[in-house]
Amino acid sequence: YSTPSLPFVAISIGENRKKVMGCVNNAYVQGSDIVGGIIGISMEGTQIEKCCNTNEVWTTASNAGGILGQCFGDIKECYNTGYVHANGVTAGGICGYKVTGKLYNCYNRGNISAGEIAGGINGATGLRGYVASYTYNCFNTGTINGSRYVGGITGWGNANGGGSADTNCYETNITVEGLNGGEFSENVWVEDNGSNEGYPILK
Repeated sequence: YSTPSLPFVAISIGENRKKVMGCVNNAYVQGSDIVGGIIGISMEGTQIEKCCNTNEVWTTASNAGGILGQCFGDIKECYNTGYVHANGVTAGGICGYKVTGKLYNCYNRGNISAGEIAGGINGATGLRGYVASYTYNCFNTGTINGSRYVGGITGWGNANGGGSADTNCYETNITVEGLNGGEFSENVWVEDNGSNEGYPILK
């Protein structure tokens, strides 16, 4: 359980500027703002790889994510199965607010809800003045609820400045062949071994 009075709350690391790999969170995480199951906020140059969250992530304000609350770096081969909720603006299954960088080969199976903006993978993406935010080869099966902008992959993408784009991402017809057929796939998707209700899993 994480202390709700602190910003940048996460189980593993609050604010990160390095590489984080192979972290698992099975605990309930709650915070006041920018809350992630693994990392609260990651800065430019950070890479998050092979991490997962299985429990609830909740913020009384904005930017809740199963893996990261807010991200300026890259994310690959991560997944979330926990419920993610923000009382405020933004929540996402993998990242609450993906400002810049690449997010690829990730999936969400948890339900997501936010006061305004909610997405299965990203709550919101892109910000004027930064390099574009891209999402590749991801899938979502969770239920998404928000009052303003809601998306199965991304709730809201900023078309100004750097912009953002989702490529080869799925909510239906989810197959290993499809996920491995996209750019940056690295053939990391394999058939379910019985742990993921028939949906593809990561090596």
